[in-house]
Amino acid sequence: MTGEYHGVSSNSLLELEFLKYFSDKLHLKYYLQELPYSYSCRLNDYLKSGDEEILDEAFNYMKGSNGYSKEFHNKWIEVYKLNQDLSEENKIEIIGVDVEGDIYHALDYMCLLTTANVTSEKK
Repeated sequence: MTGEYHGVSSNSLLELEFLKYFSDKLHLKYYLQELPYSYSCRLNDYLKSGDEEILDEAFNYMKGSNGYSKEFHNKWIEVYKLNQDLSEENKIEIIGVDVEGDIYHALDYMCLLTTANVTSEKK
């Protein structure tokens, strides 16, 4: 949606304002982000549940990166709030289109999927 230098905190605020605008005017549903797929999946889990432990867990994997900022973290809280005011068919979903740069986060997410699938098969 926007191009930017990584790690500039004002970009999170700008992106949020663009997202609100496009959501309101164009009913934007899919939000393409330069994030690994596993990270975007965890953000979507957070956006569906509002469980900030999920957000914090995903965010902690970004420590040491340019994306690790209070503004980036808070942007997702605001996106969750935005989603609460949208109909089910217009809720925003994140699509991550970056490489998996952190193997541990990717493996943790794969384990989470495996555990969820095993649990649902037992029922």
